[in-house]
Amino acid sequence: MKRSLSLFGACVALAVTALAQTAPPETPLQQLPYTPSLDVAAMDRRIEPCEDLYQFSCGGWMQANPIPSDQSRWSVYAKLANDNQRYLWGVLSAMAAEPQLAGARRQLGDYFAACMDEAALEQAGTQPMAALLAAIDSLKSAKDFPALVAHLHLATGSNRFLFGYGSGQDLDEPTRVIAFVTAGGISLPDRADYLDQDAKSRTLRAQYLAHLRKTFELLGDAQVARSAAKVLAIETELARARLTRVEQRDPYKSRNPMGLKGLQALTPGFSWPAYRAALGAPAGGSHNVNEPRYLR
Repeated sequence: MKRSLSLFGACVALAVTALAQTAPPETPLQQLPYTPSLDVAAMDRRIEPCEDLYQFSCGGWMQANPIPSDQSRWSVYAKLANDNQRYLWGVLSAMAAEPQLAGARRQLGDYFAACMDEAALEQAGTQPMAALLAAIDSLKSAKDFPALVAHLHLATGSNRFLFGYGSGQDLDEPTRVIAFVTAGGISLPDRADYLDQDAKSRTLRAQYLAHLRKTFELLGDAQVARSAAKVLAIETELARARLTRVEQRDPYKSRNPMGLKGLQALTPGFSWPAYRAALGAPAGGSHNVNEPRYLR
């Protein structure tokens, strides 16, 4: 499977030399546009290069490629990434529509088709989440909580639920790979979004609260407003314990090596051996905790 996907990626890379094909932005590409190494049309020869070399070099391209309405900025590299996504869209669409494919191509086509079938997704509703919600509802005691967190981390592939846990290069000994515990637990981009009192932050929190209410409504929750407010309150407390953006720039604040005993001492109410056992991780091991204050 890995080899097939690598070959697939190589084919995409080779397609960069394909001939240009005009298509609106909302449609897939069948070929990637070709751009010469020196595109004279990208220049603005009306400008004296000694006066404004940037406009002379790029003026033609900027005039022909205005910033799209859904983008905050635009460049040759952004357009290349967008064109590549549209090309991959075309490749995957063709795979999804071809019933005779087998192996990795069939898997890719089926996966893409399933993700794009909005009607089926709407009809399924919350059913794909039923097992996860049932696991949460079946929690009986705090001692079972670490195993549940491990289950949710494994099932969702996400490290944002409460905290992140994974492997990384030891900051003190680069030849070693150790476990890293990272802060998580918030959905808005930054801790300041929860704590700042300016108009923009208050508006963002109000919009997020509306989103939470809608989420609980779709889940069939009986107390939509109460549940949404509780989530926001919990995430706000977690955000309060996070490092600020300025603090995150200090590498020494994120370097906190410790063994399993030290990690356990930070959170006496959370059993790390139980969590690691549920993950299938080996016993013991070195850790780096990027935000000890948050973990406490």
